Amino acid sequence: MAETLAQTRLQLQNAESSVLFMQQEHAQTLKGLYAEISKLQKKCGELTFKIAMNATSSTTDEGQLCQELSEAQETIKTLRSENTDFKAIIDTGYKRIVLLETQLNGFEQKYNQDIMERDKHISILTKELTAKSDTVAYLTTQLHQSKIK
Repeated sequence: MAETLAQTRLQLQNAESSVLFMQQEHAQTLKGLYAEISKLQKKCGELTFKIAMNATSSTTDEGQLCQELSEAQETIKTLRSENTDFKAIIDTGYKRIVLLETQLNGFEQKYNQDIMERDKHISILTKELTAKSDTVAYLTTQLHQSKIK
């Protein structure tokens, strides 16, 4: 019985030792958990504050963004209007170019026709002049011969 009592006491000591070890481990785990909870609560508070600050600044940012959007839309409207005006000016310019090219072609054709008619007229006058020159030469020769006789 002394042996069983000694074994029981040894088992009791081992059990107490194990319980103490588990209590210490449990205490460390709880300490770590409390530290983590404290850290998370602090972070939660910071994030809550940040959200509250962002909510007020986002209203300002939203107003600024709305103003910028409005300005951008106005700029787009102005640029579209200018674009339309420039397209109209370019279109008018193209139409004017087509008209001027058509007129130029007409003037070129008339000029070429006038040149051909003038060349033809010069050719006719040259032939007439040559014929009259030949006649004058013939008559001059006849006159000289009649004076010699």
